Amino acid sequence: DQNKPQNPEISNGTTSQSPSKPWDNPGQTERDQGVATAGPNGSDTSGGTQEPSGIARDQTQDPSKTETTALPSQPEKTPRPVEPVDKTPLPPQHEPSGFTHTTPVGNLRKGTPWDDYTFPTNPSEATITVVKVFHDAEGLRAIQACYSSKWAPKHGTSNISSYREDNLYLQRGEKIVKVEGRESDQIVTSMQLFTSTGRQSSLFGSTTVGRPFVWEGNVLRYFSGTEDDTGVTALRGHFT
Repeated sequence: DQNKPQNPEISNGTTSQSPSKPWDNPGQTERDQGVATAGPNGSDTSGGTQEPSGIARDQTQDPSKTETTALPSQPEKTPRPVEPVDKTPLPPQHEPSGFTHTTPVGNLRKGTPWDDYTFPTNPSEATITVVKVFHDAEGLRAIQACYSSKWAPKHGTSNISSYREDNLYLQRGEKIVKVEGRESDQIVTSMQLFTSTGRQSSLFGSTTVGRPFVWEGNVLRYFSGTEDDTGVTALRGHFT
C-alpha cells in the first residue's frame, strides 16, 4: 500500500525518536543502571539508592560524621586537710614587771582576745572584790570582775538570759589565791575560786566535761583570755 508510511516512527512528516532507555546499552541491566523497578507491592527491587524528595545529594548527612563538641574536663577537687588546733599561748598584752601569768586554759587562738589589765587603777595593788560568772552544764558562758569599785566589761556571749548567774563577793582584805577548773579546746568548761580565808565559791560550769587544771599564787590580780558567741573560750590568771 503506497499510502502507508514505510517507517512507523515517521508521522505527519516529523521524525520522532524514542527516548533511549538505560538497558539499550548492551550488557547492562536495569539493576546495573540503578533504575528503580517496582516489585509486586510497589517496592523498589532494583537495589539502587533513591534520594529523598527535595534534598540534594550533597546535603544529606552521614550520622557517623556528625561533629560533636567535647566538653572541657573539670579538674578534680582535692579535699582541704583539716588543720590541727594551734594552742600555742599568746603573750600577755600588758603585764607589769613582777607579775606571773598562768598557763592559759581553753584555746587562746579561738575568739577575740581581752585583757582586764587597764581596769585596776594600779594593777600591782589591784583587789578583786566581785567575780560574776554566767554558766550552764557545758561551761562558762561569760565572766565579769569588779576591781575595787570599778567593773570591767563582761567577757563571753552576749546572750546571758538563758544561763545561770553566780557571784563571789570577797570581804575586805580577802584575796583569791587558787583557781581550779576544767578546760576543752573550745571553751573553759568549769571554774571554782578559793580565797585566803579558806572560803571557796560554788563550782561554775560542768563537773565532768574537759581536762582539769589548777592555778595557785600569792594573789590573783586580774584575768585575761578570749571570747566568742559560745562563751569564754580561754582564760588566764595574772598573779603577784
